[in-house]
Amino acid sequence: MVDVNFVFDSSVMGYEETHTVTTFIKSSITDEYLTKKKFMFSMITGKCHALKNFHFNTYQTRTKILDHLDIFYKTSITTLLRETATISFMSKHGARKGARKVAVIFLKGKLSDPEGVKTNARFLRQSGIEVFVIKMDKLNSDKTLASITGERNILDATKISSMVQLSHEFLNRLCHR
Repeated sequence: MVDVNFVFDSSVMGYEETHTVTTFIKSSITDEYLTKKKFMFSMITGKCHALKNFHFNTYQTRTKILDHLDIFYKTSITTLLRETATISFMSKHGARKGARKVAVIFLKGKLSDPEGVKTNARFLRQSGIEVFVIKMDKLNSDKTLASITGERNILDATKISSMVQLSHEFLNRLCHR
């Protein structure tokens, strides 16, 4: 039995990359896995940045405006990992006692708080949740990604032609442990 959390900030990814992520997720799910209850899936996504508007009297310097615009390019995954830790063991959210726990983090954009992400990912691992990272771009170093997963659970979406292919690689890694 495996409980898999797919974690990504859809507002940072935009339409095209969110479609890419959902293609990966769709390719990872089969009726066989669900009917035999081998796998259960959850999805944890970010909030919409559309609410991050500002008005004429908000910012009066270029620096402040640019700082505000940076939120659209930085992934805020730290809170999503906290939520993952919370729901992964709660039966009211469908988590199963004794099931292997996995978090699949889709990273696009420069991490705004890499230390917070590393800390929360370490907490997930210490809680018994395996952490995988799907690298959607090259904005975060491999060293940072390795410190998030705690091992070599990094799948590189920048080097493949199809998320279906990457999904198969993920399932192979998951099933051969």
